[in-house]
Amino acid sequence: MRGYAWHYQTVALFICGVMAAGIAGCSLGTAPEPSVDQGLGADLSMLLPTDAAIDASVVSVGDMASLCGELPDGGGPLLIASGQKNPTGIAVDGTMVYWANSGDGTVVKCPLAGCQGNPISVGKGSAPFSLLVDGNSVYWVNLFSSIQKCPLAGCGNNPPVTYAKGNTKAAGIAINATTLYWTEVETGYVASCPLAGCDSANVLYAGPAGPSYGIAMDSSYLYWLNNYTADVLRAPLMGVPDGGTPMLLAHGTGGEAFATIDSSQIYWTEYSEPGSVLAVPLTGLPDGGTPQVFASGQAHPKGIVVDKGCGKLYWVTSGTGKVNDAGVDPSSAVFRCSASGCSGSPTVFAPNQRGPIYLTQDHDYVYWSNYSDGTVWRQHK
Repeated sequence: MRGYAWHYQTVALFICGVMAAGIAGCSLGTAPEPSVDQGLGADLSMLLPTDAAIDASVVSVGDMASLCGELPDGGGPLLIASGQKNPTGIAVDGTMVYWANSGDGTVVKCPLAGCQGNPISVGKGSAPFSLLVDGNSVYWVNLFSSIQKCPLAGCGNNPPVTYAKGNTKAAGIAINATTLYWTEVETGYVASCPLAGCDSANVLYAGPAGPSYGIAMDSSYLYWLNNYTADVLRAPLMGVPDGGTPMLLAHGTGGEAFATIDSSQIYWTEYSEPGSVLAVPLTGLPDGGTPQVFASGQAHPKGIVVDKGCGKLYWVTSGTGKVNDAGVDPSSAVFRCSASGCSGSPTVFAPNQRGPIYLTQDHDYVYWSNYSDGTVWRQHK
């Protein structure tokens, strides 16, 4: 297990990575072995994902456009909020978009159409990052310290519910109808707790340090990434008994960050410089085969989601921090690719962003948070 010196170095590397790489005092050099430097994405990331991929088969078709229809250039981005303090984890339900502001500890929400600089308070944490919602609550990870929740309407004057008495080193989270699951970078744990709460974590797997933000799940299995070992792993939802070994699905190239799944594949981002977007079947690759490369040469890719019904993959790149004459970093963007592959040439879905980290989606839109300039956006698929 690594000590606190490693812990704080990891956080510092991530913050430098999501902001301009050339900022004074920030270095993206290689972290001590055996970790692979990918900034926050290396040791933490990972929206999600588990970021509630939408099953389009249950959605009505009475929306503004057909579910899989695309507007020219995505229809252009819409600013939902500005003036936020380093927004990170983001999630949506049918009426609201929710996000975490790591800079001031607030968890907030806003109507899908936008609220500019006046979001509604949900609760208060300490450096909240990963965030999810279900029909009742908002759940978030306070970086390396605790997992908390508030009702969708907000906690008001009540404190958030804290899971496992705050005794976690959580990074990425996933939920189903009954249970919350998470990864712990420093301890190597994959753990769970009933949604109603628990005094202590149920440790499903106690492996080597390095699980990243990349955790996802289906009805039978948990899937997660390990940044240090570059492994993509799978285990039953009830865990691996008696210290058993989870199934190795693939061995990546290094810097495993965020993950998402559909019915057949797990997709993930690798934050190492330059970064990649990769995929393998949920059943794994025989004899340690080579993952499918969706994109390479990416500038610190992080959050990733897959639109199951329409067969599209979306991810963000936080960029290199090198700005052009217009004051923007052209490598900081949102990308799109067919879920079957795009021959290494993804489409730039939303260019000229400012340090995006997480993204999520609903029937028609992709939403993302820009850490560096404190903005939250959506764009039609």
